[in-house]
Amino acid sequence: MSSTSADDDKRRKEAALEACSDFHRDLIQCFRERSSLFGSPCQTEQKAFWDCYQQERGAEGTVVKAAVTGWLEKRKASRDKISLMLWTEDRLRQVIAQYTPVLHLHPDERYLPCSVDWYLEKSQLWREEPIANETPRRTLLLGKGQVNAAQLLEIQQQHPHHQLHIEIEPLARHGMQRSELDDVPLYVVVKEVLNKEAHVEAVEINYLTFYAFNGPYTIGVPPFAFEAGAHDGDWEHFTVRLDAEAAHMVGCYYHAHRPQDGQWLPADSMPKTATGQPIAYVAKGAHGLYTGPGVHRRAWCAVNDHCSDTGPVWQSRHCILMEPVLEVASRGTNLQEVFCSAAMAPFVTNPSVHVDLKGVDWLHFKGNFGSSAAPHAQGFWYFTAEHPVSRTWFQRVLWHCSPPTQSLLE
Repeated sequence: MSSTSADDDKRRKEAALEACSDFHRDLIQCFRERSSLFGSPCQTEQKAFWDCYQQERGAEGTVVKAAVTGWLEKRKASRDKISLMLWTEDRLRQVIAQYTPVLHLHPDERYLPCSVDWYLEKSQLWREEPIANETPRRTLLLGKGQVNAAQLLEIQQQHPHHQLHIEIEPLARHGMQRSELDDVPLYVVVKEVLNKEAHVEAVEINYLTFYAFNGPYTIGVPPFAFEAGAHDGDWEHFTVRLDAEAAHMVGCYYHAHRPQDGQWLPADSMPKTATGQPIAYVAKGAHGLYTGPGVHRRAWCAVNDHCSDTGPVWQSRHCILMEPVLEVASRGTNLQEVFCSAAMAPFVTNPSVHVDLKGVDWLHFKGNFGSSAAPHAQGFWYFTAEHPVSRTWFQRVLWHCSPPTQSLLE
């Protein structure tokens, strides 16, 4: 991509963001105030912002133009961007492989992870039309076996003002087989974190996990117990923060449900494998990530998470970079100074993880994976540096009654 076209594209983006600033403000405010374990309460604000942004930026044309030409340009931009980093492509692959987390699942886990491609193969695509004071009208657009990335983008062009849902068949909610666990990919987003002087103070790597189904919580005791929180399509993520030049691990963020409900651990005190890969423990059913096994209290102790170190171990052999390296603003703290991690993990000589930098062609689908928004439309966490402080167990128990600020340091 020429510097002129890149500059023009950047100006279009900035102009579109400025024109849609009111919608963007409403969306961010919604995520801050109404982020919830149960469902996605900000879908109206998401749709309003993305519709405005798409219109102002002039996103139009055929799917060939949008999904092929545009995607090839983005892939070229990705290569250009990677070359501008302090690391080469080989170095980037090595770093992503080195810090790929090892995930311990609960022995009673019923809903295992899957790849997005596997999910699409077993799903249908539906269109929803809201009707005042009535149940939305639903129309089947693609049947099982017809859903793929090209079709999603094509139909999205044809129905720009409707909510689209990818819905998996109920019999496939279990996810991929345990025997296939290590072949399930992790989806990766790499971010350069810039300080106020526009210098790179750190690099953050988000490792995204995807599950076909988020199991329900049982709330209360019989005969008054009920289930809540179940939904199709479940995205979670684990973040590794690195020194930008040496690529030493500074700390890791264990994301659990809401973006601000996670916990940081410094590199010199977090669980790691003998070869330096971080270890995380996955909550049964709901798949939040934690620093150790046991019961993790949440929401007035009504929806606790249960982790174990005796279940299947997910040691993925495949990571996929979702899109070009992002530049994001620092969130007011430098974790290198806060954690002062002197004990850096040694590099693995030959990591057994294949890292694919080509991107994913379903990234620009703006509809829902089941009840969950696509990862880049879930909230501001995807386009910002990671939440810079930990959520204490007490704040997790207090849930929405604890301070609503996104960071106690900002």
